[in-house]
Amino acid sequence: MAQDVLTLGDKSLDANLTYIKSNFAFLPEKCLEKSGLSLNDAITLIENAKVSLQNCNGQKGKSVYQKFTRVLSKNEGYDTLTKILKIINSESKSIQTNEDLSPNNMMLPENSENEKNEEKFF
Repeated sequence: MAQDVLTLGDKSLDANLTYIKSNFAFLPEKCLEKSGLSLNDAITLIENAKVSLQNCNGQKGKSVYQKFTRVLSKNEGYDTLTKILKIINSESKSIQTNEDLSPNNMMLPENSENEKNEEKFF
């Protein structure tokens, strides 16, 4: 009896792992948290991940894609960065945003990577 339950569970697990691998295997390759990328490369990486998620099969794939697009649409910083990129790429001439983009307000975020680079400098 226990052997039957285990075998049934293995088949379900195999099916789930196959679904995940066939639909989401690209995510680790995308390295969405990669540092040191240009703005263009970072936005392109996210947009390519969005297209790949849109092409995922089944209801679960559709749910993941919808969640991804919902998170991006609520992220004002991402929206601002895409607008800045359009200006850099000459696709737009102005930016309308609620963000304060004055030079005095533009600072590097403090994180361990910046601190490591500063330590190397000194």
